[in-house]
Amino acid sequence: MGITISISHFTVTSLIDMDILNQNFQEKLPLVLEAIQESFHRQSSGGFQSLSSSPGLHKSSGQYRFNTVQQTYTNYVGSASSFLIVQIGICTFHWSSTAKRYFAKPFNFYVFPRGSRGRSLNRNFLVQSTAFDFLAGVGFDFNKWVYSGIPYLTFQEEDQFKKESLEKLENNMATIPIDPKDVEFVKTFRDKIDEWLLLPKHKTHIGIDIEASNSYRKRLIHQEVRNNYPDLKTIGKQYSVNVSRTSDKQREERRLAMQQKFDEEIDIAVGFRKVIDAISASKKTIVGHNFFLDLLHLYYQFMAPLPPKIEDFKKVVHNHFPSVIDTKYLATSCSALSVSFR
Repeated sequence: MGITISISHFTVTSLIDMDILNQNFQEKLPLVLEAIQESFHRQSSGGFQSLSSSPGLHKSSGQYRFNTVQQTYTNYVGSASSFLIVQIGICTFHWSSTAKRYFAKPFNFYVFPRGSRGRSLNRNFLVQSTAFDFLAGVGFDFNKWVYSGIPYLTFQEEDQFKKESLEKLENNMATIPIDPKDVEFVKTFRDKIDEWLLLPKHKTHIGIDIEASNSYRKRLIHQEVRNNYPDLKTIGKQYSVNVSRTSDKQREERRLAMQQKFDEEIDIAVGFRKVIDAISASKKTIVGHNFFLDLLHLYYQFMAPLPPKIEDFKKVVHNHFPSVIDTKYLATSCSALSVSFR
């Protein structure tokens, strides 16, 4: 019942072998989740834009000596929080009692921290030229990574996304100040709305378009209508904002439609983290080779900031992944296995 995670790419005879991109992620996700649930063993591999040199040793007074565990962890945190995972491979294994053999299902994911439907997600990261040179040399497709990488959100980013969506849903956006040079603009369009409201209703059913030359002025129109005309609604257009009447029923229907839209946007934005969540929820064993740095990268990029103390990191990782096996540790700590893993 486990999962294996390593950085190096691997080849395995399997039932499935596929690249999963943003374009087919939603379609293939049920297949991935099913494979995770039925797995006996799971292996993953992640490609990184850059890895720091091993921080296990440091020089003091001309002599090299080993860092403490905490010092090594602190150095690794710096690497994990500076660079970016570009590709993740997951391979699940399950036993077939009929065929009397194990079957593997490898999946290869391109991941990229993009926004969702107009929502920006800006992450800064470092790049090492040697890493790019290596990836280019082995045929890594950078265009596929940038244009087709699957988006994702950490837990905190998801909470912030939900908060922003709720504010939009409840029409509770913060009031922005009116620039002095736009005071006359606000007065003019409010006078236009007031005159329009005096017309017979049969002449006002299509609403009125208020021209706006930029996004700031559009925001002012939305804001003024929200704050001063509760029975009206606004819909942004390319160069204007449409203001129209709305009934209680229409407002509720619009709220439900917006709720559905926001739910879909959040689901898309969470993206690849749904795979990580499924692995965590399965509580199955994860197996990796020289896996410590991989765990740091996975946790930082897809879940949450890394805690400063290694004791706290061990606790949070154990909560999400209670069974982890590192084959390099097995090879170095068990002489009987050292030849097999060498």
